[in-house]
Amino acid sequence: MTFKNLNLHSKIIQAIEEMKYEIATPIQEQAIPEILNGKDLCASAQTGTGKTAAFLLPTLTKIMEKPLRGKGPRILILVPTRELAMQVSREATKYSKYLKMVKTVCIYGGVPYPMQRRDLHRPYDILVATPGRLIDHINSGRIKFSRLQTFILDEADRMLDMGFIDDVRLISEAIETEHQTLLFSATLKKAVKNLVKDLLKDPVDITIPMDKGNIEQRIHTVRNLDHKLELLDKVLDEEEIKQAIIFTSTKIYADELKYQLQDKGHRAQALHGDIPQGKRTRTIAQFRQGKTDLLIATDVAARGIDIPKISHIINFDLPNSIDDYIHRIGRTGRIGEKGLAISFASPKDRGILFDLEKLTGQKLLPSRSSGNRRDDKKKRFSNNFSRKRNSSNRSGDRDFRNNFKRKSFSDRDNDRDSSRNFRGKSSSSRDDDRDSSRNFRGKSSSSRDDDRDSSRNFRGKSSSSRDGDRDSSRNFRGKSSSNRDDDRDFSRNFRGKSSSNRDDDRDSSRNFRGKSSSSRDNDRDSSRNFRGKSSSSRDNDRDSSRNFRGKSSSNRDDDRDFSKKRRSFKDKKDERGEKESNERSFSKKGPFNKKAKRSFRT
Repeated sequence: MTFKNLNLHSKIIQAIEEMKYEIATPIQEQAIPEILNGKDLCASAQTGTGKTAAFLLPTLTKIMEKPLRGKGPRILILVPTRELAMQVSREATKYSKYLKMVKTVCIYGGVPYPMQRRDLHRPYDILVATPGRLIDHINSGRIKFSRLQTFILDEADRMLDMGFIDDVRLISEAIETEHQTLLFSATLKKAVKNLVKDLLKDPVDITIPMDKGNIEQRIHTVRNLDHKLELLDKVLDEEEIKQAIIFTSTKIYADELKYQLQDKGHRAQALHGDIPQGKRTRTIAQFRQGKTDLLIATDVAARGIDIPKISHIINFDLPNSIDDYIHRIGRTGRIGEKGLAISFASPKDRGILFDLEKLTGQKLLPSRSSGNRRDDKKKRFSNNFSRKRNSSNRSGDRDFRNNFKRKSFSDRDNDRDSSRNFRGKSSSSRDDDRDSSRNFRGKSSSSRDDDRDSSRNFRGKSSSSRDGDRDSSRNFRGKSSSNRDDDRDFSRNFRGKSSSNRDDDRDSSRNFRGKSSSSRDNDRDSSRNFRGKSSSSRDNDRDSSRNFRGKSSSNRDDDRDFSKKRRSFKDKKDERGEKESNERSFSKKGPFNKKAKRSFRT
């Protein structure tokens, strides 16, 4: 049916033709006549089917037929979000382009009050508002509903989900005149039906079945976040995307994903509730003008975006409810256009996938990238398995697969990472890994646990610490068996010490490595002398060392000077003793004459 057959005002028909609309959609064809007849209406249709025009066109026609003097709105349109309020306001301005003296005012939160107060003081006929800001203006006495004719609830299901049910009832009670109430929603859940009973009088029910052909739906099965990012890159590279909205479940990751996509050269922006209203408005305007290709958004922020160029919807995170899913994919495939919705589903999303197929009556197709990749892996594994003629090798593969299935998802990811690292190594490195694996299987359970702990500690270290451990391992393998035993004993003693003693040993080791070769030899000699002393002498040395470490730097320097003086005194004493012994040895040989004695002294 064409719009000319719906008894609309001629000036409105002129604006519609200028927008190149000719044929009414099913919801418009059924709702417009009932609204013109003054009936209350409860209409349900999927997003993107022209619900906004379905209630704007007939209500504009009605206010042109019966002009009223006075102040205040004649049409009140209540919406859940700021973005949807701006969208509906723009549509009302377009349709009333040729209607003289018909003005539209839009009020919502997140912006200063003065500008809205100025607009409300001027004559206007259509008021588009969000519940919170509207109640503020009602309480301040700036809005009166003395000439209100039509009260419209758009996206009623979302309004109830966001907790606006009490605000809606409060606004309805503030309307003192007889009026027509229209309720539009994408889904008719139980809470919406209860609201219908309270606010609508003998409403006409209109339900438009979901169009299953204009939006193709696909599913990607994913393992983890890294797999999601990998598939997202593949989708963005392979699909012919004009513009796309990527939905995430959190505001934080919407920003994170925006930065990642911008780093890869994509024109991407984020849209969520924590972004200031001015920036959100500019972001949507840039997306509408084609300056942005990818919009990463949360559910609430993306409500009300009506852009025909959106060719793809990507559910990076699946929503928690069927209603949110319907609203998401409704951003594409607008009014007869074709669209594609791609969802990333992890094992925890199986329940909602079953509900989606049941609701839409459409089998969600496995995506080409994820499906082919899995089939290729199966073929490769089958070919490798069939090549193994040895029954023991096949049994080993079966045991490995059974053990893999019993593991948790995190352990499976670790095994996959290890397998990738193994395939990237050289043949010699692979042989070393195989030898290590055989040695590990030959060890006792306690030794295996020690090796696992060592491996975990190694993975938790920095790259420089890992290199140090590798060098130590190479040095250990190059030592003789007796030196290896000494190292093992030292390691056991180290593990048996307290944390403070371990720190002391580490500091000593670092200081030793920083010394010159001669200083290292001196330290080794001191260590051998220490081990050769009795236990009481060792305790005295330890006490002296602790006292020395507890002193200030100046006192330490004094002790070092005293030690040097003591050593020099001892050396001089030894020299004197040696000279005296030489003189005594000469005196024993017989008497000297004076001349010989003088020559000896010289």
